Amino acid sequence: PELLLFSMDPKYPPGSDLISKLVLRNPDVVEMITTTLIGPNAASMYSPRPTEWAGGSKSDVVYVSNVSSTSFPPILIEV
Repeated sequence: PELLLFSMDPKYPPGSDLISKLVLRNPDVVEMITTTLIGPNAASMYSPRPTEWAGGSKSDVVYVSNVSSTSFPPILIEV
């Protein structure tokens, strides 16, 4: 079976969530998630931002609005 010949690229080891994080930074995916969670007014209003916090901890992905408004809160995603 061909499945037995499949091998993972060592740059993306299992359990590292690297592929998930790359997918979640894709503009189309950002658009789908933000409009689903916030609504259609959130279209093109969010961008992924660095996720390292003051204490040194890191989150997987955070989306922040491009405008300052309480209608567009930050969105934190953990994989």
